[in-house]
Amino acid sequence: MIAWLKVAHIAAIAIWSATLLGLPSLLLAKSHRLSKSETRRLQHILRFGYVHLASPAAVVAIASGIALILLAEVFTPWMAVKLVFVGGLVVLHMRAGHHVVRLFRTDGIYHPWRAVFATGTTTGLVLLVLWCVLNKPWIAVESFPVWLRVPGSLQSLVDTMVPIP
Repeated sequence: MIAWLKVAHIAAIAIWSATLLGLPSLLLAKSHRLSKSETRRLQHILRFGYVHLASPAAVVAIASGIALILLAEVFTPWMAVKLVFVGGLVVLHMRAGHHVVRLFRTDGIYHPWRAVFATGTTTGLVLLVLWCVLNKPWIAVESFPVWLRVPGSLQSLVDTMVPIP
């Protein structure tokens, strides 16, 4: 069971990462002068890549990852750090979806610096996730802030920031 979950997880991560790396280049193609038929084709390719490849792969990667964490009982600090990097990939995924929709609603362009930033950040986060998984670095629990280590601390932190009578 765990072996098949790992296969599904690795395959989904590979597809998700590849689409996140490829979408900025396709978005950048919109900045060139395209005919209406070329623009429609590019929009179809981008939406297909985001809706039918990236998003399902992200869901499978995250769901299988959660199942693996629970089944293998991997409750370690390095896993928490890895999940922060995966959260970064989720943010990039949402931004890509925003750009896929926004770019074709208006006559907008996708600036080259955005493509460089998105591709570089995605590459960095994927490499950091791989580094965490392959090295399983020892991270002292004491290095985390108190509100992450003590149960209920986040609630008291929120209470001090937003006092509700």
